[in-house]
Amino acid sequence: MTKRILILLMFALSVSGCLGAKQQSPAIVYYTLAYDPPAFTSLAPLPAVIQVQRFQVSPLYNSTKIVFQENQFERDAYNYHKWRANPGEIVAYFLARDMEQSSLFKAVFVFDRRFPASHLIQGLVEEFHELDSANSWHAALSLSVTLVAAGEPDVSKSIVFQKRYPVKIPCREKTLKALVESMSSAMRHVSEKIILDVYQTLARSPGIPGRISSRGLPEPAGLSPPLRLIAQNRAMKQRGEKIIQINDDVIYRTLKANGGDYIRKGKLKALVFNGKMYDDFSIEVVRGAVLIITTPDGTFSLDIVD
Repeated sequence: MTKRILILLMFALSVSGCLGAKQQSPAIVYYTLAYDPPAFTSLAPLPAVIQVQRFQVSPLYNSTKIVFQENQFERDAYNYHKWRANPGEIVAYFLARDMEQSSLFKAVFVFDRRFPASHLIQGLVEEFHELDSANSWHAALSLSVTLVAAGEPDVSKSIVFQKRYPVKIPCREKTLKALVESMSSAMRHVSEKIILDVYQTLARSPGIPGRISSRGLPEPAGLSPPLRLIAQNRAMKQRGEKIIQINDDVIYRTLKANGGDYIRKGKLKALVFNGKMYDDFSIEVVRGAVLIITTPDGTFSLDIVD
């Protein structure tokens, strides 16, 4: 409510004038996302040609104005702070850029229908806004993505998968710059998950060279020497175990500081969060700064405690 009053006062001052003198409106500031594309290693490229289509946008956010939410039933927007493009165009562009630079696919196109594609990525921007609370701001981003097999006449077979990707990243301070930084982190996080889901789904499709084996490791088109494969697998396992141990320590420490708990013993794991115990959950460490916790009750974020 305080923010809305300040915005109205600023608008009133900009149009009232002083003794009839003409006042100039404040300059509009335009923003865009900025982040390094996610990196992918030890994955063989696939012969798929991907076309990323322009994403549709929820009516609540289908505007270049930066929208903010102070309570569940209201949305408002800044008058002089805007995105450089519509959220649907921003999201599709950055996803296509990240997919192309991943080198996991033969080719990736965005908004270009001149070239035939083996698969289409269609999507809906469900959330793209600033989420305010008394103590903090968050960048809220939620995408619904559909992977479609192009040229498949049977509609029931043309949908390869459809999945939602919601995430909320805390802002380091209550400023527009901090919001854009957090929205950039949110887009990078979601983009990485989408690319991996698309890659793993297509890699398991019959008839695609370099498909993923039942062990969950990429298989090269030709046979590799058995000893080389065993050594590579052992190195990957050791590196993975080290990363898991470091992340487990960070997760445990952060949850304990926020009144929760985290236990992992081999394949068994348990989470205590918001007064509930979960055995069906996932936790991701984002840029070493934020935990993204996904449970059947929703997706949550916590600042990592050093």
